[in-house]
Amino acid sequence: MAPSKAPAATTLKPLKQHDRAEKHHEAKLQTGEARRSGAALLVHVVAFGWYAYVWLWHFSPAAQHLPGSVGFGWFFKYLTFYTYTFQWIQLFICCCSDLAQGSKRQRLLDRLADDVSCAVFGLANVVTLMFYGLELATKDVEEAGLVDKPLWLGPSVHVLNSVVAWVDLLVSHPRTFSRRSMVLSLGLVCAYTVWILVCSHFNGVFPYPFLNKLPWPKGFCITADG
Repeated sequence: MAPSKAPAATTLKPLKQHDRAEKHHEAKLQTGEARRSGAALLVHVVAFGWYAYVWLWHFSPAAQHLPGSVGFGWFFKYLTFYTYTFQWIQLFICCCSDLAQGSKRQRLLDRLADDVSCAVFGLANVVTLMFYGLELATKDVEEAGLVDKPLWLGPSVHVLNSVVAWVDLLVSHPRTFSRRSMVLSLGLVCAYTVWILVCSHFNGVFPYPFLNKLPWPKGFCITADG
């Protein structure tokens, strides 16, 4: 008497259902990843465009009456503009990484975008916290506060910078905050510390008025260490 094949068919049916469920799950993940990549590209492109506008505005005649436009170091002597510039570069790298998905350079660009994004993330937040913290504490954080400037300028460089950093963290591939990014971040901080000293040497004063009121060098060292 021939054996029945019904049990085998019954066994295969759950396996097929499981395979279909797995494929459906993978398809959902791929769709979600595609949407996330699309959102990341949109965020990076829009932010890069606005950063470009704000950065290039500093070359316009309207910016020439600001204190940062004169003296050694130009606007780069301010931590805000220094960090803003690196964020602009970071956004450009992120745009390249988003557009390179599926290409041979994707892995390299993804890693570079991750390292630079993580390196400037902390700096962007420090700029916002320090600016408003010192503004509340001293009312003397920047000379530019004494002159007329566009209403959008302050929020763009002191608020939007942190917002962009956090949104990038949410929409991009999981940021690793690798050791490379920490070393890069530390390097940027050390470079600015040296740079502001060089600028103060040639200009005779620090770009931030409150620093000029602190005892030298103790006051500067405590501020830099903090």
